[in-house]
Amino acid sequence: MGKVNLDQMQLVDQKERQFAGSSRRYRYDQRGQIGEQWLAFNEWLAVNLDCRVPAYGVVYDADAIGFDYLAAIELEPDAMTPAGQTRLVIPAGRYAVFTQDLPVMQLGAVMDAIYADWLPNSGYQVVQGAANIEQYPLKFDPQTGMGGFSIWVPLSAD
Repeated sequence: MGKVNLDQMQLVDQKERQFAGSSRRYRYDQRGQIGEQWLAFNEWLAVNLDCRVPAYGVVYDADAIGFDYLAAIELEPDAMTPAGQTRLVIPAGRYAVFTQDLPVMQLGAVMDAIYADWLPNSGYQVVQGAANIEQYPLKFDPQTGMGGFSIWVPLSAD
């Protein structure tokens, strides 16, 4: 297992983004089921896209009980939403982007390090109610969980 290193954080001012994919609601104690959602979404991708594209996981509408999770691809603003998929528009904003070359099974450890260690000492605040984005590059292998990922944390302008 690799060590979580957050030293390579970058601040990114991002334009509005649009995603489409499979959305499900989870209680916090059900997070382990997200892998099943990805298996189904990867099957959909294999059938419906004729090329590999980066994939995204978007956590949104979080509350005290749970959150919605979108396993997705990014869409161009004028693109139609694929049949049977949910479209989600993320407004423009500033993000702290943490890129990791760790296996995806370390994603939880990275999130814990961001929110428990980095954020309280950073001088930044998270935009309450805003979506967090996981980005999986083309080199990511969903079969092995290797290839790295980035976590995009929405920051307040304050």
